[in-house]
Amino acid sequence: MKDAPLPFNDQSPEPELRGEVTVEASAPTPARPRARRRLVGIEAHQRRQSQIRYGLLFISAAFMINALVGDNGMLATMKARKQAQTIQRQLNALREDNQRLKIEMTRLKNDPSAVEEEARKNLGLIRPGETLVVIKDAQPAK
Repeated sequence: MKDAPLPFNDQSPEPELRGEVTVEASAPTPARPRARRRLVGIEAHQRRQSQIRYGLLFISAAFMINALVGDNGMLATMKARKQAQTIQRQLNALREDNQRLKIEMTRLKNDPSAVEEEARKNLGLIRPGETLVVIKDAQPAK
């Protein structure tokens, strides 16, 4: 018994054929690429879990890199702390110098002998009747 030919769809561009269809032998047609097999069940679940794990790993790595070298990262924080310590040391030195100068100012305001000492040392002043003797160092022997 011969198989009946399959009717074509009315919307197909090919004319409707009646009777038997013969296929001529020609060059072998290239094999169609196989369609990817759709994963179902446990395989699909495992694949989704694997994709989620890799995604979370990537996001975590990005956050860790940002935490280390970002604008507010650990390296920037360490640099800022070091800079703050340096500034704090400078501030402490300036406060000590300021305190020393305040004591010197008070001494010069209240003690006339301190004023006289500074005038003699820094300005080269002398009292009436005194003779100023300046001794120059001899040149060192060669």
